[in-house]
Amino acid sequence: MPFDRVVPVCFLILAAGCSGGSEPEADTTPPTVTLTSPQPGPVSGVVTVSAAASDASGIKGVDLYLNGGLLAQRDVTPPYQVTWDADAAGVGTFTFWAVAFDSADLGATSAEVTVTTQ
Repeated sequence: MPFDRVVPVCFLILAAGCSGGSEPEADTTPPTVTLTSPQPGPVSGVVTVSAAASDASGIKGVDLYLNGGLLAQRDVTPPYQVTWDADAAGVGTFTFWAVAFDSADLGATSAEVTVTTQ
């Protein structure tokens, strides 16, 4: 049997053996995130702003926002929370929300919560 007819068969066997079966599926599902505190309505004193987040691939971190700006550095360990001094903020209306990121860098935004200070 000539050598040139054996080599293509070997390449075919190697190529088929390299696939290793099915490839893992890419994570395309964003995490879930809910702002758990504060509750809507009037607040005073030191308020805990917190969120709950989950994802099958794990949570990389949660950003907490106040009126369009980042409230604190990304929190990477649960509970995802920061304190906010409502009395120092002055009288007004304030809106909070959270953005969670999973280990595939997919993000999700919670519903907003609006509070008022007196």
